[in-house]
Amino acid sequence: MIQARLSKVTDAMNSANVDVLFLSSPASMGYLAGFFEDGHERLMVLAVRSSGETALICPALSHSQAERCGIKQIQSWKDGEDPMRLVANLAKEWSLDRAVIGVDAEMRADILLGIQNVLPAAAYHSAEKCVAAAMSTKDDEELDALRRAGAVVDEVYRELLKELGPGMSEVAIEGIIRNKVLAKGAKPTFCIVGTGAGSAEPHHLNGDSLTAVGELLLLDFGCEVDHYQADITRVVGIGNCGEEARHVYRVVFEAHRAAKNAVSIGTPLAEVDKAARKVIEDAGFGEFFTHRTGHGIGIRGHEQPNVSADNATLLELGHCFSIEPGIYLPGKFGVRLENIYSCGANGAISKNEEFEEELLEL
Repeated sequence: MIQARLSKVTDAMNSANVDVLFLSSPASMGYLAGFFEDGHERLMVLAVRSSGETALICPALSHSQAERCGIKQIQSWKDGEDPMRLVANLAKEWSLDRAVIGVDAEMRADILLGIQNVLPAAAYHSAEKCVAAAMSTKDDEELDALRRAGAVVDEVYRELLKELGPGMSEVAIEGIIRNKVLAKGAKPTFCIVGTGAGSAEPHHLNGDSLTAVGELLLLDFGCEVDHYQADITRVVGIGNCGEEARHVYRVVFEAHRAAKNAVSIGTPLAEVDKAARKVIEDAGFGEFFTHRTGHGIGIRGHEQPNVSADNATLLELGHCFSIEPGIYLPGKFGVRLENIYSCGANGAISKNEEFEEELLEL
């Protein structure tokens, strides 16, 4: 599995004339070496040569973990030592003085500046075009991990419905969700709980607002299972929320369904976005749909490919992404409905249970 992933990345490197990758994010290193460690402020870099050779430079405190992951070439350094000397040694061994070096987007600026100081004549580029494309198409093992992560958040949502009611704070509901995720052996990652007008803020910050009869409650949360992510959004009503809320919910449901039905191999991702956007625009709410229809997902919660109006990328077998159209009426309420899908031979394959077709009013 690791070798197949490495081959995809080195093929991309050779096509892009990139000599070596310096990768520092746990996602990138985990994908290519099974090593999900975070170096934080300490220099930790997985170097990947276009020939397929790999080497890890890491703090001594992470050496044994790297060995357990099967990494063969490891150079480690202790606190108080200069880690850049190991970069210089590797550069000499691999003849990187004037190399084209790709770095991932998460690399700390101080670490990148240190590498540039060691290799001032090298050319530096984003590694995204080499790594992101490979990561965007999932193999069967990755798809299974995404399915299992999705099953956890589905189960948490079903259980939560039995406990929701008026007078509950957003932060209290967040705590319930996180505890339920942990109880199922998964890792909580994020949780947005927006009640009333808070549901109209797509990235609402949870506070002390209380659920109230007649108001919508938006729940957007995820978890991690075996390093892969889940992400769903559900909206319910606390009691009778009125015809306008029910109408908006139905429009968003139809937009979600239109986007899902547009998924097929060879279709531009922009067309999937367009399918959702057209439903919302035709209903007169176009100005209140303020974000892309979806984002890629895998080891990272947000990765390629994005389901956006400007993405001409053609869908491939194994692409994984969210579909999450929304309508946000400032000061009133918002509705977003999100599931995770992979692109299969016959269209979209959901990693989640279907949500309610009509607004569920508890």
